[in-house]
Amino acid sequence: MYIDNVLIMETKYIANIHGDNVHLLVSDLPGMIEMSGKLLKISRKESITAVVDNYGTIDFSEFGNSLPLDQTLQESLIDYDACFICAYDTTFLALKHNQDLLLFDSHARNKFGLKDSDGKSLLLKLNNLDHLYQYCCNMMAGSSQNQWFEGNQLLKRLSQVMEIVFFRAISYALSNRQEFFGDIRRAIVDHLITNAEIFRSFYSQDLNCRKHIQTLKMEEKNVWGTELEILACADLLKTDIYTFNSGTWIKYSASQINSNNCVNDQAIYLQHIGDINHYEVVTNVKQKSSLQIHYNVDKVMRKIKLMKI
Repeated sequence: MYIDNVLIMETKYIANIHGDNVHLLVSDLPGMIEMSGKLLKISRKESITAVVDNYGTIDFSEFGNSLPLDQTLQESLIDYDACFICAYDTTFLALKHNQDLLLFDSHARNKFGLKDSDGKSLLLKLNNLDHLYQYCCNMMAGSSQNQWFEGNQLLKRLSQVMEIVFFRAISYALSNRQEFFGDIRRAIVDHLITNAEIFRSFYSQDLNCRKHIQTLKMEEKNVWGTELEILACADLLKTDIYTFNSGTWIKYSASQINSNNCVNDQAIYLQHIGDINHYEVVTNVKQKSSLQIHYNVDKVMRKIKLMKI
């Protein structure tokens, strides 16, 4: 109910501030605002351009006020209570409340994480700044280019968590129900640990299975699965998994890890919405040329190497 009231007040304030303008800048916000019977002072500082440097090729000295994303998040939230994070057409808010770090996305989303006028806003309690950084990286997954963000700090005194959708999608594909996603996650993580030696070739020399799981906090319920988890899932289920993104099917082969697997004749098909790292189960596919299917071996190995810390 409190979040509902916040959203209603937000809509009224935005309408009063920007009128018929399509966009609202942080700089357009007033210095004082009344909310819930309290008068709040808002102070701002200049925004920072940040980037997820996937390939380590960016010379930040050439771009003036720009920093790596992880450093930007730290600097934005050291002395300020909240930070707007903007990427492409997506804007969400990271904020501190007492000892908690929260992420708030006011856009209405359905239970699959897609924007939906009949959906609900997202309020997610984060473990730490690393969790926020991983959320940003996962949100931008699916693009091969370096990802640019903009962070703008706000000082604000403000007194339906959505689970991660890949594991829900697999749960739904297997049982027509989503609530087994926790069991799916645990089974995949256990499969990676039990068969760590088999999956060793997908890690760089200084990264192993346990470090991968610990670094990404993969055992926790609010962390996205990576492509390695998809591949492990295919091997565990002895079932090929296809993901569709940007007009292309990517195949995660159930026989890629173990060529002796007795692979099911029915595959799992998922649509991957890359800008929010969302997966939906596809129930009807048309047969097309095998040339449109791209295998994921190089892609997985490249991304695993980039995840080392």
